[in-house]
Amino acid sequence: MVFNVSTYKLDLKQLVSNDECGTSTHNSCALLTSSGITDRTFTPKDEVCGSDGVTYQSIHHLQCYSSQNKYLFQRHSGPCSGPDDSPCGSIPEEELRLPVCGSDNTSYVSPEALWCAKFRFPEKALTFVHDGPC
Repeated sequence: MVFNVSTYKLDLKQLVSNDECGTSTHNSCALLTSSGITDRTFTPKDEVCGSDGVTYQSIHHLQCYSSQNKYLFQRHSGPCSGPDDSPCGSIPEEELRLPVCGSDNTSYVSPEALWCAKFRFPEKALTFVHDGPC
């Protein structure tokens, strides 16, 4: 699957906040859902950019989602805002690729390719299912 990044513009300011984190036994999720922390507790200075090209309201929000996707990590502090933050531009060289299966039962060459497809086709609501091809 090849994407033409030059013809696609990502909305890199998508922000994940408390109400999207759901409930989980993961420590960061439990902290967000049981401690009374609200979205107003966090400021724009708390935002972090995830390796999936999504801006998370805090490191806790990113860690909550990483419990569902082991390939998710913090790219940098602050919002995702430029082309370097796009997962579409960071698909690894062929020998470094780790295939993954998406929720659409499609095999992707890497987690970055899955995240890129997620941004290109938001109506599919793609998620990581497991390592390896489907």
